Amino acid sequence: MTTPSLVSRFHVLPLTFIFAFAAVAVVQLPAGEGLVMHWDMQGQPDWIWSRNIAFALVPAFAVAVTAAFAIGGAITPKNRLEMARHVLEPALTAILSLCTAVQLGLLALGLGSDLDILRVVAGAVAVGLLFLGILLREAERHTYAGLRLPWRIPDDRIWRRTHEIAGWGYIGAAIVLAGLTWLQSYPGTLVTALPFALFVPVLLARLSLLGQKRA
Repeated sequence: MTTPSLVSRFHVLPLTFIFAFAAVAVVQLPAGEGLVMHWDMQGQPDWIWSRNIAFALVPAFAVAVTAAFAIGGAITPKNRLEMARHVLEPALTAILSLCTAVQLGLLALGLGSDLDILRVVAGAVAVGLLFLGILLREAERHTYAGLRLPWRIPDDRIWRRTHEIAGWGYIGAAIVLAGLTWLQSYPGTLVTALPFALFVPVLLARLSLLGQKRA
């Protein structure tokens, strides 16, 4: 009996919507029209994308991620895959749902909305980081769950402490990112803040691990 793929029929639905929104954009929007992605404090557009680039990026990313999950599921041993399925399937669903929301936001922009797509993405990432932080704080040690770090965590006590610190780090990063999303008017700040919000909590976990090893 073969193991079901990580990519289910349910995952095909958001992919269909993503390509459908792109098709509507191609039909409804002139090829040379730019999409205003952000406005400055004076209300002037300061970040403009061409139609073709804007509506090609999300489908390309969604297909690449889906293919990576499908290939990874196919080459992973069955026992390992089943241990991680409860994490991987929701993760793919969340990624494709975010892609669908972004593509719909781009279409709304093209049709005349004054939506700030960067703020939408940053806000969605903040919500995701909040849930990630909560999950990490409640996680139990498991071979295929929790933080996937390039360094070894020696015992259960340190594993739990490291994940608690990383969890609080992601919760704090979510709050800061949400605040910037609401208050910050410059796109460069949010673009810079996004990778920091993703990786600083992992750095904190690493520093915590080094400190606990010395203790």
